[in-house]
Amino acid sequence: MISKKQAYELVLDSLINCSQAVENASKQWKMTPKLQLRVVSHSIVSTINKALKGIKKIISELSKEDIQTASTLDHIHERLSTFKNFLIQPEQTSTIASGAELLRAWQIVLKNILEDITRQTPDIMSSKLYKTIEKRAS
Repeated sequence: MISKKQAYELVLDSLINCSQAVENASKQWKMTPKLQLRVVSHSIVSTINKALKGIKKIISELSKEDIQTASTLDHIHERLSTFKNFLIQPEQTSTIASGAELLRAWQIVLKNILEDITRQTPDIMSSKLYKTIEKRAS
């Protein structure tokens, strides 16, 4: 069993990895011809897939009574899945004109996830992981 706080810290850690992948891809974006945008987004998708698997594992390790945390983590899983699905559809990625736009789209997802987490665990806002993610979301 893991605690609610541990669960959210593990999710925040995964989000740092996802943010790093998005930031790296956004820098590569201007150097990548349109035909290779799928290659750039592939690294993000790969990282998000790891985070999604991690979230499912975290949910399985929660106490059966911690329904609220499991529900919030499911919601975070959905948000990440939606962003990932957006990236794997060529007709969608062609609407992103720059790395800056990619970064803005990710920041919106990240802000929404942070709101989900702080609604459930306000004290997590004081953690170093949270502050790192918060900087990346703005």
